Amino acid sequence: MSPGNLLSGPAHSDIEQRAVAALPPGTRVHAATVVRPGPRLRRPARRHRPRVLVGQRLPGDRWAGFKRGVWGGFRLYDIFAPDLDPFWWLHRNRTRRAGKPLTGGRGSLAGRFASALYPRVPTTDAATVLLLTDRDAMLVYVQRSRRGDQLGATEPGLTVPAHDLLSVTHQPQAGSDACDLTFTDQSVVRVNCPWRSGPRLWESSR
Repeated sequence: MSPGNLLSGPAHSDIEQRAVAALPPGTRVHAATVVRPGPRLRRPARRHRPRVLVGQRLPGDRWAGFKRGVWGGFRLYDIFAPDLDPFWWLHRNRTRRAGKPLTGGRGSLAGRFASALYPRVPTTDAATVLLLTDRDAMLVYVQRSRRGDQLGATEPGLTVPAHDLLSVTHQPQAGSDACDLTFTDQSVVRVNCPWRSGPRLWESSR
């Protein structure tokens, strides 16, 4: 899956509501937002990525997956993109000035969080939602058709105690939606989320 191709289809609010509805009755939710890997956050090794929504399919997923596999072999743009953009080095330097997208290593809280942002979804697609409840900070995967027009099942992902999330800091140098999540072990991971959610996440994590 390409984590979070959310430019079309269901709105972020619909995805967030689907994730909240999957929680046990009576759970108090302080904040919910769709999150994606932040700028320059590298994809971890396959063995570190969670496998989710196994066997789940929505109408059109099989055909869309076949087309994606065929066209994937012809995606030369990713190879030649730097040469097509005469200002690519400016973009690179801007994100580098914003600092590292992950500190603390893969075994830290931030490292585990970063790995969970790259789920392996073999038969469908998924959007990742960060939920802050009165007890936990957790990721929930919401099934999203490969055509991008339907939502389906949900599956809980990484969960840590809410007090382990120290702060949420906006990083405009890295991107308009880039935020740094800092944990109690002093590890930090950069994510992309609508910045309108940043203050709510911070207030909820205090």
